[in-house]
Amino acid sequence: MNQDTFTDPLRTSNFPQNWTIYYWAYWMVWCVAAPSFIGSISRGRIVRQTILGGYIFGVGSTLTSFIVLGNYSMGMQVTEKADFIAQYLESGDLYGMIVSIIKTMPGAPVIMVVVLLTMIAFYATSFDSIALTASCYSYHTLRDGEQPNKGIQLMWCILLILLPIALLFAESSMNNLQSVSIVAAFPIGAVIVMIAVSFMKDAKKYMENMEEKGQQEVDNVDNEK
Repeated sequence: MNQDTFTDPLRTSNFPQNWTIYYWAYWMVWCVAAPSFIGSISRGRIVRQTILGGYIFGVGSTLTSFIVLGNYSMGMQVTEKADFIAQYLESGDLYGMIVSIIKTMPGAPVIMVVVLLTMIAFYATSFDSIALTASCYSYHTLRDGEQPNKGIQLMWCILLILLPIALLFAESSMNNLQSVSIVAAFPIGAVIVMIAVSFMKDAKKYMENMEEKGQQEVDNVDNEK
């Protein structure tokens, strides 16, 4: 509970400012793209299957990676088989330390190849999902089951890839990337509110249609009698 509500009012660590708020903004952006993409690829499945699939393959895989790497690295540190803390304090390279942890594992080259392939698959599916969702949002109306034009999807893919490329060439730090994400999340917040309002209106209209349909069936049965 302390970690969930800690705001660092005295600015002793700046952790909530640098990471907690950043991840709020990060997930606000994903809240717009991910549900539409998951819904489009889950056609024909029930809500329970969709939710369980997202938790098992999404959250489950993330938790597994954190549990394995986290406990393994702490075990190596406690038993003094490796000193990852000293390495981090010396270089300050968090991502390089993750690679160093993997290199101490049995079969490290194979694990590195698996990690590389997983990263490629993650980024490929991420760009595909965001491009597809953004393409659907580009239409004023899109019929049920209709896919957006491939040219529009390609345009969004190019636009989405330009930002990380620009950040790489600009040699931006993680702080700059966090700032960009937080700033971009403000308009996304308004979009989330509009999506929620639209969902409530659509759900209300759906329930009214179902009630009318049910009443018509009752009237038809009464007329037949």
